[in-house]
Amino acid sequence: MTTWKLVKLNFGRSPVHFGELGIGMEESKERVRSDTLFSAWVSAYARLFGKEAVEALLQEFQQNTPVRMSSTFIYREVNKQTIFYLPRPLKFPINKQ
Repeated sequence: MTTWKLVKLNFGRSPVHFGELGIGMEESKERVRSDTLFSAWVSAYARLFGKEAVEALLQEFQQNTPVRMSSTFIYREVNKQTIFYLPRPLKFPINKQ
C-alpha cells in the first residue's frame, strides 16, 4: 500500500535562495524542483551517515524506490490551519480510496 504524506518545509528566519540559471543573471523561484530537493536530501544524508550509507541508500533506490518526492509547493498558515496550494492531479493514483 502506498502512503502519501505532505511535509511542510519551514526555514524560519533563515535565509534561503532557490535559483535558476540564466544568461548573465540569475532568477529566483518560490519553490524547489524535485531533483534539487532529492539532491539536498542525499547531501544531508551523506553528512550525517557517510559515503557507505549513501551508496547503500542509492542502491536501494535502484532496486525498489523506497520514497518518491515531488517538487515543493507553497502553503499558507491561517488561524492555525494550513492551506496547501497543490496542483490538481490529471488522474488519481491507482487504488485511491
